[in-house]
Amino acid sequence: MSKLFAFASGLGVLAAGLCFAHAEGPAFDVKPGLWEMTSTSQNHGVPPIPADALAHMTPQQREMMQQHMREAMGRGNEPHVTRHCVTEQKLRDLDFGNDRRECRRTVVSRTARLVEMREECTGREKISGTMHIEAVDREHFRGKFDMQVSNGADSMTVNRSMQGVWLGSNCGDVKD
Repeated sequence: MSKLFAFASGLGVLAAGLCFAHAEGPAFDVKPGLWEMTSTSQNHGVPPIPADALAHMTPQQREMMQQHMREAMGRGNEPHVTRHCVTEQKLRDLDFGNDRRECRRTVVSRTARLVEMREECTGREKISGTMHIEAVDREHFRGKFDMQVSNGADSMTVNRSMQGVWLGSNCGDVKD
């Protein structure tokens, strides 16, 4: 798959990680176990491509990369379904897999039913965004993520909505 699709998928993971960053407060009140998460996104703007990557491309390679990026952005409107194993510890710590060292997360508001956060990331791409996630009940949640990604020359806005449904207490082979 194209580098953009991998990058856009990474943004999805970043957003998922953003919503569960460690902070003091009550555990997010949903059941631990296997969760299925469905997300869709609307992407606007030009995805930032690192300058060092562009420097090593021919004009034809750049055009092909940009075409793949446009196609991947178009697929963002299609539902993307993933499964995750959520432990009680992860619910207490709001820790669900974003380990980017260059990111700083700030909890704006946290209750057992609602988490609101901000995240700022530095590095090759500058990322800033907000997240709102709500436990509808112990077996369902919904969330909204608004992210801005920039490398100075190009910028992109990602608006992602996500729904989660609890599938059961046994995660089977799913480990993350």
